[in-house]
Amino acid sequence: MYQFYVPGAPSETMLSAEDSKHALRVLRLKVGAKVLVANGAGQRWIAQLQNEELGGVMLHHLVHDDDIPTDNYELHLLLAPPAHPDRLEWCIEKCVELGARQITLLNAARLEYPKIKPERLEKVALAAFKQCQRAWLPTITPLTSWDSAMVQYQAYDQKLIAWLGPDTQELATLPIKQGRVVVMIGPEGDFTDKEVNSALGNGFLPIRLGPARLRTETAAMAVCAQIGLMALQP
Repeated sequence: MYQFYVPGAPSETMLSAEDSKHALRVLRLKVGAKVLVANGAGQRWIAQLQNEELGGVMLHHLVHDDDIPTDNYELHLLLAPPAHPDRLEWCIEKCVELGARQITLLNAARLEYPKIKPERLEKVALAAFKQCQRAWLPTITPLTSWDSAMVQYQAYDQKLIAWLGPDTQELATLPIKQGRVVVMIGPEGDFTDKEVNSALGNGFLPIRLGPARLRTETAAMAVCAQIGLMALQP
């Protein structure tokens, strides 16, 4: 079944004009076809198409989908965005697919003037959310200052910073706690010493992702995949 996004918790709902067109012309669904409807806040329903109107397909007979995987953690990324918009969009897409709950773009010192289009990133995240049938639609937070990020994530259960410096631990060796986990991913050129010291002073633990030096978007994807697998371990 294909998944559509409808905010809220409706008993009967209407698809957007764009989703209606996709359902009827691309997926070629007919009246009575079953689809998934998710509100992006952890809830999902199984519904049926009630009509065939491109301007707005009505769904009805919504029943809760009890097969939604439950995560014992929330993964948030503090991401210094790559300069090229295509690489940033690819990063957002893959991190949403792999279960990131929130992505905050971080204004790090060595950032290379990224071209950020918030509306475009939100569309990329939404498409990945629907394609992979995720129950949570991540929030993409615009470029945030370092000081604001330190305050925003102060109370998280586990705070990690991916760093190329000494005295780091392999992410794979750490126990991932239940609750909210935030991981900082730096820009090309890595974080500055000042930024690392600030993060360590705010309770972030320095980690590495293996022996290789990774691009920002690759590191972000590796973090999402690795923590997702680790959280499945008993």
